[in-house]
Amino acid sequence: MQGFQTPIKPDSFLVDGVGALGTTHTERGLTYFEVELSGHMIPQFSPKAAFQIMQYLMGFRDTP
Repeated sequence: MQGFQTPIKPDSFLVDGVGALGTTHTERGLTYFEVELSGHMIPQFSPKAAFQIMQYLMGFRDTP
């Protein structure tokens, strides 16, 4: 079995106090984040999104 088995929902990554900033999908222990208009510079262009992603990855948040 390869790849995600269910479609990724658009605007599914909600940042606290900002709104939808991209997409996120978790399946079979793998989490995928895509932050709009950031590319590889997420901490510089979307610091709130980067902080929320790190909180989730380190186990301080239950949902992304």
